[in-house]
Amino acid sequence: MSDRMAVIGPGRMGLALGGALHHAGALESLSFFGRSPEPPPHPLFDADAVHYAMGTTRPPDGTTVLVLGVQDDALHEVAGALASEDSYLNQGVRDLGRAVETRLGALHEVITALEDDESHLNKSVGDLAGQLTDVHETVVGLRGDVERITDRLPDPSRGPLEKARDVLTSGDAGSTG
Repeated sequence: MSDRMAVIGPGRMGLALGGALHHAGALESLSFFGRSPEPPPHPLFDADAVHYAMGTTRPPDGTTVLVLGVQDDALHEVAGALASEDSYLNQGVRDLGRAVETRLGALHEVITALEDDESHLNKSVGDLAGQLTDVHETVVGLRGDVERITDRLPDPSRGPLEKARDVLTSGDAGSTG
């Protein structure tokens, strides 16, 4: 993915960094912001993907890299402009905050609906719990049936005639011997 870079300060450092990345093909677009109404004389500004604007206006949408390429004595001024209440950075943070707040509100509504006793989820879980109780009762009943059937089986240690007699007499005669 190519980056979209904005450089505040089209001086030697900003032009060198932006120019190197632009010539390497690493940038989809390159924008410079400076104090003058016109860009400095530099062949980079002849390229279609390179733009220039005066001031610290909002970089183009989709900008992925913002470079402060200003001299040390101008750094405080530029940083102050970027930090002002009206700067695009603070407006973006406020917009993001509102979007997050809206999303959290919507998420809260969904969670509240899911926690409601009448919610589809709670009804489904209740139905499933009832079905599991029915399955449990069926398994307990089957276990009892298996025990009753195996209690009626003849003793495997006895011979075939004794087993037949036990089955015909319900096992009472075989207990003596």
